[in-house]
Amino acid sequence: MSSISPHRATLLLVLSICSWVVCPILSPIAWILAGADLKKMEEGLMDSSGAGTTRTAKLIAMVHCILWLVSLVVGGLIFLLFAGVFLVAPNVQDLNEEASKDLTRINIAAFENAAQMYKIDNKVWPDGNTEEVVSLLMLVEDEQGKPRPSYLEKLPMDAWDEPLQYQYPPPDGSENSLKPLIWSFGPDRLEGTEDDITNIDELVDPEPFVPDAASQKSSVPDSPVTTKPTRTRPAKTGKENRATKASVAEKLKEMDRNRDGFIDRSEATGPLLREKFNVLDKNGDGRLSRQELKQSFAKRKRRKQ
Repeated sequence: MSSISPHRATLLLVLSICSWVVCPILSPIAWILAGADLKKMEEGLMDSSGAGTTRTAKLIAMVHCILWLVSLVVGGLIFLLFAGVFLVAPNVQDLNEEASKDLTRINIAAFENAAQMYKIDNKVWPDGNTEEVVSLLMLVEDEQGKPRPSYLEKLPMDAWDEPLQYQYPPPDGSENSLKPLIWSFGPDRLEGTEDDITNIDELVDPEPFVPDAASQKSSVPDSPVTTKPTRTRPAKTGKENRATKASVAEKLKEMDRNRDGFIDRSEATGPLLREKFNVLDKNGDGRLSRQELKQSFAKRKRRKQ
């Protein structure tokens, strides 16, 4: 006849309680040992007087083990959620900014199309500043003075709720002087900064044609032909264009004492600028914008070259 082993109910109860306050890893150990002891008690291999305490220890260990596993899963999910937010948020912000720029380009193209429809009907581009042109495109009348469908339904805006800007004729040196310059101040809402969005990529001089050596040779080998040397001016590089834009922005910032983005007559420094103020003020509003200053600097640079 086999001997009956003493029960370990008290030890298992202590282990299950310690798993709550000392070490969580004790709960699965107490759970497994308590289950094994209850099985031995049912088979008559262990003292069954501690069965009640052993069941209590098993229940305590089981509850703690389940809660511990649930807390690990929930904590892991929370960690992944925050990690995903920090990793994805910058990309989402970049996507939103690109989408805003694309929307602004679409609105600029719509503004240009409205001006082009006006040109088709009137044989000329609408001339003037933003307010004048918008009024011209929105308040349309026929030959009898009766209202007719307008070229624009509403004031053209960019994605940052700022009105689009219009200028025709465009500044000297623009890449395409056959159409008006339409632009947005961009995300920073400041004129003359690098994030401005326009329908004309860069304000550059056209690249000159430089004949190659083969085209300068005479078709008759024995008859010398003298050719007049051609003076060429290299096209501005993107870096030089940015430097020119930066120079205009620096001059504007230096003279713009009230920080309104324009130079009025009292802020104009230098005798040449004061003398030519009315000539440079193309729209006659009594102040000079970045585009008007850029036009002046471009003319001066071409004369120097």
